[in-house]
Amino acid sequence: MIGAELRREVSARSEQIIAWRRWFHAHPETAGEERETAAAVRRSLAELGYQPQMVGENAVWAEIGEAGPLVALRADMDALPIQEESGVPFASTVPGRMHACGHDAHTAMLLGAADYLKRHEADLRGRVRLIFQPAEEVPPGGARGLVEAGLMRGVDYVFGLHMSVTDPVGSLRLRPGPTLANADRFAVEVQGIGGHGASPHGTADAVLVAAELVARLHQVVGRMTDPFDPVALTIGTIHGGSAFNVIADRARLEGTIRTLSASTQEELRARIADMASHVAQAYGAGAELRYEYGYPVLVNDAEVVRALAGALATQSLLRIVEGEPNLAGDDFAYYLREAPGAYAFLGCRPAPGNVAGHHSPRFVIDEAALPLGTMALVQGVETLWALAGKRANR
Repeated sequence: MIGAELRREVSARSEQIIAWRRWFHAHPETAGEERETAAAVRRSLAELGYQPQMVGENAVWAEIGEAGPLVALRADMDALPIQEESGVPFASTVPGRMHACGHDAHTAMLLGAADYLKRHEADLRGRVRLIFQPAEEVPPGGARGLVEAGLMRGVDYVFGLHMSVTDPVGSLRLRPGPTLANADRFAVEVQGIGGHGASPHGTADAVLVAAELVARLHQVVGRMTDPFDPVALTIGTIHGGSAFNVIADRARLEGTIRTLSASTQEELRARIADMASHVAQAYGAGAELRYEYGYPVLVNDAEVVRALAGALATQSLLRIVEGEPNLAGDDFAYYLREAPGAYAFLGCRPAPGNVAGHHSPRFVIDEAALPLGTMALVQGVETLWALAGKRANR
């Protein structure tokens, strides 16, 4: 199931993988709405000879293999609330909805792996659980619910891929240890004393407090954290006031903070709360922090990474690049809390001059990456079965 045979067979099926991806791209559904997507995945799996099962209305899974170690493969399926501007002929047919992060490609590549595995069912040396997951883009995410539903029960290893338009086709970014961040959300509610714009001395200006907080909170990262400990803090929204000549009694700002360790996460949460309180008090106002923990830090297993990188390089399927941690978040982290595994980034950078970032309305990928992703998933399964055997013999 490896080497030249794998490349030859998946390459021969590349048009089907691309067709799957284009259908999903043209019919995007956002988190919690993936019913049509799930139905299409279920139909495709049944046509390939599987007996797909559902968790709720939006999650699909299937299993292949009779005995041996169990490897889980995951693809997320949800799109984003974005109006597409890519100009591709298979663009979204749903106003205000777009696959702008590559989840359509993830789903198609996993269907490609399911296709290959089914055609080689008699030769399988273990079991594979195929997980098509909804709602990755919106916390608490679909992964946690599927873990709670038992889809990671009995899994020895888990593996997943994410498209990356910053990496060239033919490359796979894969690193051990912390790879994606704790992705938390916070809001600060400022309570002041409103009044007339001509008489600011009798008020506690909530907008002024919020504005100073924006500047002060960015100092938390610039002056209060270790520069060798990656942290990102962003204030995304600020709202306050109702008229040009009225001093606002309320204001609200919202942001996100990304960290790679639990200790830094908790330290920054406390610092933000203290700073909000003290700045507000200085102006005679009050402030309340509302903090929501998002996806946990995603940690790749070092032994799994070594095994996957070695196998993929040996088979000349992809060029492995270790890269640096990324302060984005992904709910694949929940799967990695249940079983050792890895999450890797598949290069799909399009032609020069046509690169738009993830979550952009102009996001496009080079579809030549799709069969490579399917090959990586299949090779990953083989590698992890072999690693399970080595661990059992220790």
